[in-house]
Amino acid sequence: MFKHHLLKLATTALDELNESSANDPVSESHYLSLWVTQAIKQKRFDVCLSQQLKEWQQSARTLGQGANLKQQFMSIKRDIEHVDSFSAGVNKSVIEALLSDIEASDWQVSYQLIGRKKLSVKMQQSSSLVIDSDSFDKAFDDSGRFISELFIYLRGDKAQFFKRAYELGVLCYKLSDYKSNVKFHGQFVIAPDNNYPSLPESF
Repeated sequence: MFKHHLLKLATTALDELNESSANDPVSESHYLSLWVTQAIKQKRFDVCLSQQLKEWQQSARTLGQGANLKQQFMSIKRDIEHVDSFSAGVNKSVIEALLSDIEASDWQVSYQLIGRKKLSVKMQQSSSLVIDSDSFDKAFDDSGRFISELFIYLRGDKAQFFKRAYELGVLCYKLSDYKSNVKFHGQFVIAPDNNYPSLPESF
């Protein structure tokens, strides 16, 4: 799984950083920048991580210490280990609990058939969740097992949504910030086993 390759990378980076002589933010940033470059050259990790490593390399070159590589690796390790601690994993009941909790928190929640034409949602609350009804219907088998990606659209207090999802053992992945098929909403995906080839959203 992509997430386990990602977890291995983040854990290795942090372990080797701890064993290095880097002992302040500047030296740690320099160390991890070189570490990422060496990981690419040596092909230390699965090929599925190649693009992400290149993105980290570029951000380290462009932003320096501002790339926050250590914080990113710590967040990855924390998030994946957290959701993996839920023995039952993500299933239909967990997703329904998340949607119910969000609606109870004064979010506007609706199910919509998302097509190619941009959909406009009349806002009646400050935060809005639109669920792609077609992907919801296909996301679970008859036993409630999560088998296919669920696409959602968010507007408003996204951090609140990500935090509640995290508390239930669910990670969210961004596909677009606000330019999506639902006007003024960002598009996100929730994946079976919290496994998606991208970095999860933080809050």
